[in-house]
Amino acid sequence: GEASWYAWKNGDFAASRDFPKGAKLKVTNQSDGKNQGKTVIITINDYGPEEWTGRIIDLDKAAYQKIGNPKGGIMPVRIKLVD
Repeated sequence: GEASWYAWKNGDFAASRDFPKGAKLKVTNQSDGKNQGKTVIITINDYGPEEWTGRIIDLDKAAYQKIGNPKGGIMPVRIKLVD
C-alpha cells in the first residue's frame, strides 16, 4: 500500500486503521531508487489515515525520513507485524 507522513511526535510512530495502538510494525520502502528496501520499526499511536485517502499508514515525519524522502509526499510500502 501507500504511506504518507505527518509531523507529530518526531519519533518512530504511525497512524493506522488496521492495527491497534501499541502494535509494532516493520515498514519497508517498496519504491524504485536508492531508498528501496529500507526499513523502520514503528509503534502505532494514532488512528488514520482516513479510508478515502487510499493510504494504509501515516508515518511520523521522523520515521518517514529514515526510509524515504518526505518531499515525495507518499511512497509504496510493505507492512509486517513485529512480535
